[in-house]
Amino acid sequence: MFIRCKLQGLSYKKAAAIFGISEGTVNSHMVKALKSVKRFMLLKGLELCFFLFIFFRR
Repeated sequence: MFIRCKLQGLSYKKAAAIFGISEGTVNSHMVKALKSVKRFMLLKGLELCFFLFIFFRR
């Protein structure tokens, strides 16, 4: 889900239709994924990368 929406630019609405789930479920998956990415980057000392990732996201 993360790769399809954030890296490939698929909208939550289109992702929901493709995977047969609601947009709310897509959003929940994305929130969890972003928290995981943030945690990983913070543990690796990549706070700036995370900030730039969030700032320049689509």
